[in-house]
Amino acid sequence: MRALGKALALASGLAAGLLGACDSDAGPTLAQASQEVQFDSVARLGPHRLSASIRRQDLRDDVVLTDVLEGVEVQWQSWDAFEMRRAVDGERVSAVRVTGGSAWSEREDGGWTNRGDPEPWRQELRLAWNAWDQALSPFQSRLLLTEIDEDVVEGRRVRRYAVGLRPLPEPPAPDDDDDKAKGKGRRRNKKPADDGLIDLSGEVTLDAATAARLVAQVQGRYRQGDRIRTVRLDLTRSGIGADLDLAVPTPARKKAKAGKAKRPAPDAAPPSAADAAAPASNPPGSP
Repeated sequence: MRALGKALALASGLAAGLLGACDSDAGPTLAQASQEVQFDSVARLGPHRLSASIRRQDLRDDVVLTDVLEGVEVQWQSWDAFEMRRAVDGERVSAVRVTGGSAWSEREDGGWTNRGDPEPWRQELRLAWNAWDQALSPFQSRLLLTEIDEDVVEGRRVRRYAVGLRPLPEPPAPDDDDDKAKGKGRRRNKKPADDGLIDLSGEVTLDAATAARLVAQVQGRYRQGDRIRTVRLDLTRSGIGADLDLAVPTPARKKAKAGKAKRPAPDAAPPSAADAAAPASNPPGSP
């Protein structure tokens, strides 16, 4: 926990430095800060809910080869109180709540099981909730945010940006003097190297105070070998500052194993067929 505290403190210092310089000419813009500040900036929003989905499709000759939809929902209060649910193609993969110093996993029947140490689930949350990077990492080298306007969302001042791709960088022009010295004619400028990126479009809304992404709808395409991969990201943070129900769950009761019921032993063995047919040696009333 000390290491976690130090890491958050360093991240907080970075966030303060970046955001303090957002409106200055020399410092980074809010859009740049949103690419640098991660978990600490989101935590500074306070309690809130996150809902994010990433859909990936692989196509060859316009035929869909794979189609996968991943989703994550988070109720966040602090690193000691949160709930995370993950799903793939609409089927739940995991549902975990960290509260009261322990991690709890929800079973398919709605009961909860105590999983003990919450640290592994904190690590999973750090990996799972940054849906922006997971979806748009192939476009990162040319990602471009262009400010559209300012607005207010859930009582917070925000800035809205159009998402797109920067143009491919032009290759360096040939040096005419060097070419002449080597007896070579003038070379033609080479075309920019193809990085496989086709297009990227959408919008993202950034919280002006923390640079956290509050809303995002982005889709893009890029080439991967002989395939074209399409990616769509939908992300919403809501309920900022609202009370969250993250109480310690009631542990599920263990069902007793059902055993075979034992039959009561008979008082006497049943008579054989021969004994039943034989006359009694001393019938009642005999002398």
